[in-house]
Amino acid sequence: MKRVREELLDNIDHAGAAQLSNWIPKQIGTPVFAALPMPRRGGAAVTVQIGAHTAEINNGADAETVEGVLRALSRL
Repeated sequence: MKRVREELLDNIDHAGAAQLSNWIPKQIGTPVFAALPMPRRGGAAVTVQIGAHTAEINNGADAETVEGVLRALSRL
């Protein structure tokens, strides 16, 4: 990108260079990452209890997970 930018800037006039330089990405330094808090869960959406075994399924669980939990509980 640096070579392309330099080549382009060498081949256009100064007014065009000022316009073009606004569109060419510039290095802005080292990226900074921020830690984000985990969303609070309001508890399980579904709780299934069979004897001494309990399974909790949270909102947003995919269908395969729910199916696997129910299949495992049916074998108890």
